[in-house]
Amino acid sequence: MSHFFAKLPVRWDMLVAPVRAHDFLAAAQGLVGIFDVMGALTLLPVKADMQQNIERMRPAAGSGTLAQFIDTEKAAGRTRGDCPLTSYVWLVRALEFVARAFQRWAERPAGELKMAFTDAYPATLRVHHTWMQRTAFSIAMGGVPTSAYLLQRLGHPPQADMAAYFSALTAVLRVIPKI
Repeated sequence: MSHFFAKLPVRWDMLVAPVRAHDFLAAAQGLVGIFDVMGALTLLPVKADMQQNIERMRPAAGSGTLAQFIDTEKAAGRTRGDCPLTSYVWLVRALEFVARAFQRWAERPAGELKMAFTDAYPATLRVHHTWMQRTAFSIAMGGVPTSAYLLQRLGHPPQADMAAYFSALTAVLRVIPKI
């Protein structure tokens, strides 16, 4: 039986610099599926936000690199509000949060998943959130499942596979353009 990470059509370790926008979005789309696996209604807003950012970026992303996508959006003056470039910024922030939480958990999956998520928040998203978003996040964290439940739902992936997946995501986040 294969596990969640083995079933993803595009994984972070498949991406090479300079990262193509289309591939980046495909890998992000695969990761969004982990929120379905987690099975918590309180996490649906997190999933929906990431999904919305992917969908906003998709039409503008084209077949070029992320750097080309950013340059095109800036040249067109689309840098504020509900635009693909803003979606890119928030998607990267969300990926940094998820990467930090899951990588920490993958290093010690017997540990508490909820704690890994809670610990990742201040270092990634909290500084960008309003008090209302912080409150919503706190509520969402109530739905983070136990480690045993998530491992079962993921198909019991080997610890090395999980660690490699999130290490690759972290490596991609280091090389993609920041705004």
